[in-house]
Amino acid sequence: MKLIRQEDEYGCGIACFGMVIGKGYKAAKRYLGAGIEDGLRIDRLVTGLYEFGYYTNQERYHDKGWLYFKLGRKKKLNKIGLGILIIDMGEEMQHVVVWDGEKVYDPARVEAKEIRWYEERLMGVIRLKMH
Repeated sequence: MKLIRQEDEYGCGIACFGMVIGKGYKAAKRYLGAGIEDGLRIDRLVTGLYEFGYYTNQERYHDKGWLYFKLGRKKKLNKIGLGILIIDMGEEMQHVVVWDGEKVYDPARVEAKEIRWYEERLMGVIRLKMH
């Protein structure tokens, strides 16, 4: 998988979408459409991935109304295949990164932090499978 950097302050979801479907940031942003300048909603990310042939394993997280597969923080990432990790950044801010089963692809960083850093802040995972 090729790391795609986010080009907008809140562009992590766009970059992750691009990484998964194998397109660049601008192409991913064009595909996802207007109204995403302030960040990509998780439900739009899930819909876009489905349109490109990915099933997602998800549950509704009632406090936020977002869709994702809720994992306990004690679970290790090595139990997951391809997925998008939802990371708690504090102050009601979230960040998404791609996990390919071995490595984190973080669109906000040149190099990802240690895996433990992501595991400690993990809010949830959108698991992906081709359909």
